[in-house]
Amino acid sequence: MTTTIELADIKRIDGFALPDALRDTIARATHPRFGLIKTIVETPVPQGLPRFHQYSASLADVRRLRRGRSRASEKAIRGGALGCNPVDTLWAAVGESVERYSAAIYPEDAIVHGTCDSLQIDDTIMRRLIRFSPEMLADPEVFFHDYDPDLPRGWVRGTSLLDGAPVWLAAQSVVFNYHMAHDHELLSHNTSNGIAAGQDIDAARLGGLCEVIERDAFACHWMLRRAPDALPASQLDTLSLPRQVRALMNSPSHRLRVFDMRVDIDIPTILVVLSNSDDTVFCIGASCKPTLDQAVTKAVCESIHCWTYLAQQRLLGARPVAFEDISNFLEHAEFYLDPVRKPAFWWLTEGDVAEYHTDFPNGDTSTATLEALLERVGAAGHIPVWFDMTGMDAAQLGLAVGKVVVPGLQPLYSGLAIPDDLRRLEQAAPHLGLTQVELNRDPHPFP
Repeated sequence: MTTTIELADIKRIDGFALPDALRDTIARATHPRFGLIKTIVETPVPQGLPRFHQYSASLADVRRLRRGRSRASEKAIRGGALGCNPVDTLWAAVGESVERYSAAIYPEDAIVHGTCDSLQIDDTIMRRLIRFSPEMLADPEVFFHDYDPDLPRGWVRGTSLLDGAPVWLAAQSVVFNYHMAHDHELLSHNTSNGIAAGQDIDAARLGGLCEVIERDAFACHWMLRRAPDALPASQLDTLSLPRQVRALMNSPSHRLRVFDMRVDIDIPTILVVLSNSDDTVFCIGASCKPTLDQAVTKAVCESIHCWTYLAQQRLLGARPVAFEDISNFLEHAEFYLDPVRKPAFWWLTEGDVAEYHTDFPNGDTSTATLEALLERVGAAGHIPVWFDMTGMDAAQLGLAVGKVVVPGLQPLYSGLAIPDDLRRLEQAAPHLGLTQVELNRDPHPFP
């Protein structure tokens, strides 16, 4: 049963005092008719799990705020979060709501149209984006196109986080739910990966960059069929983890496995596989955070989020989706509801056991942490690009919003079209102890 949160008169939840700043932000953002957020509801996690907090927000219909017509298939957007205490989780739910709203109404006057020559655009970094092989593009079921600098398209200008230089990328690769003027603009999957909100611009940049690193790490391991190393129980016992996470680790009805997903950027990047006691039902969660404690906690929360969704699908009697019918990320997770498909997933849990070591310096501020991470990202040869999406609504709430894109890192995908441009996988393989690249074409389970 869901419960609508009315925070005007609520000052504490489960013993946690709600800060005035949180209550004020929610009050200003929320209104059932006119708010950026229409409602926030609390949804319980399935029985048998520790008491995690889960909030879901319904947002204003951004389709009514754009010029032109929206696609009929375009769905209303939602925000939400799951965490271990109500204060942090409510902040996260508001942040995700604001970031998705802001990204969906990217200002159209910030998009310029033309060819590289007509706009005098240097597309050197644009060409680093991982796309598709000619063989994949030739498949009649694949509707993506190869990049051609001589064809007109929409472009947006971002900023290199390494040196502040301007960087132009195709709008379809950046703008969430971008409306194309030409079919040939469809170059890649359009996702929310890298979109983040924060209480200052560096917090947003750090959150977006960490998410891109996390998705790249998972994609590299999955597509190369390289099982990540598992953290030993003795090391997990030493971590400072919330009581809910610790209770789940000790639960007789669930099993929690924690893995190191780092590739070539040394920052805690964690995969969690959550299963029932006999490993017949399972899902994943992933996270990249400045500390190992934070990364493990967040990955566990993401796995609970997925577990809750799959539990709802099972209660509804949903049948596992067929491979050829997968069209979104949740359906990737649903695919593995069929126990017959377990071998295509379970190799992910069969890596070596190795203690986790890192010297990543978590700074006292988001700016200091971001600077440390950018140094490592740049040393690995990557160029992160920031696109500011802080609209008037977000700014009035005191939040910064934007998207980080790192051309050359491996993107996640949904459906049949696999980004099989091998440049990143060939780069990642030696870091994962592999001498050759063999592409895993099984559907990934990332939700």
